[in-house]
Amino acid sequence: MKFTWYGHSCFRLEIPADTDKGKVEILIDPFLTGNPKATITPEEAAVGLDHIVISHGHDDHIGDLIPIAKASGSTLEDAACVDFRAENLRLVEELHPDGVVVSNSAFYSGAMLLDADATAQDRIDRWEEASVTHLQELQALGPRVGRVVSTPQLPTDPIDCLARVADADCTVERGVALKAVQPYFDAEARAAATVGGDIAVLDQTDLLCPGSTCPVVIDGTVVYSDVGHLYQGFTMTQVPAVAAFLRDVVT
Repeated sequence: MKFTWYGHSCFRLEIPADTDKGKVEILIDPFLTGNPKATITPEEAAVGLDHIVISHGHDDHIGDLIPIAKASGSTLEDAACVDFRAENLRLVEELHPDGVVVSNSAFYSGAMLLDADATAQDRIDRWEEASVTHLQELQALGPRVGRVVSTPQLPTDPIDCLARVADADCTVERGVALKAVQPYFDAEARAAATVGGDIAVLDQTDLLCPGSTCPVVIDGTVVYSDVGHLYQGFTMTQVPAVAAFLRDVVT
C-alpha cells in the first residue's frame, strides 16, 4: 500500500492489485488548486483514480472535487445533504414543534456540488432556490418558521490580530467583511419573501458592523472567536435579543 501526501489533508492511497478488485486508487480531500504543497494538477490527479473521499465540506478539503471527478469518470451524488434534510423534516413531522429556526453559513457556499464552470451567480441562485424549497417544506408541516442571518466573515483571524495590536487596529471595513456573504444574505431574504408566511428573522449585521466598520471588540467584549464564529462571551450579551426572537417564532 502506498500513501502520497499532496499537502494540507490531501492524500492519494494506492492499494496493490492483490485483492479481488485489482489495484484501487483513492484520493482524499482533493485540495490542489491553491495548495502550495501540491505537486500535481487536478488533471494529473484524475489519472487512474477510482474513488474520491471527502472528510468534510470546507473549501480547503473539497477543493478540486468536481473537475477531478469529471475527468476520472466518477459520479457525484449529494446524498448526505438530501438525507440530512429528510431526517430533519421527519423529526419536525414527528415532534410537532410550535416553531423551527433555520440558519446557514455562506462560508459553506463553496461546498455546493455544481458544475466546474459554475459562476458565483449560479451559486447564489442555487442557494436561493434551496432556501425557498426548505422553507416551503417546513411551513407545510405546520410550525412557525424563524431564520437567523449568519455572521460577517473577517479576512484574518481577529484573535491573532488582538494578540499583536490594539483592538482598534483590528477593525475591518464593513464592505470587506460582508463582500463574500452579503449576496447570500440577500438570497435568503428573497427566498423568505417568496415563501411568505411572516417568517421571523434575527439579523445582527448592523450590531456587528455599525456604520462603516466591523469592530472585533464591542463595549469591552471580544466579538469573534475566529473569522466567522462569535465569541461565547459576546453571544451571552445577546440573550435578550435572541429571547425576543424566539418568542416571536413561537407566538
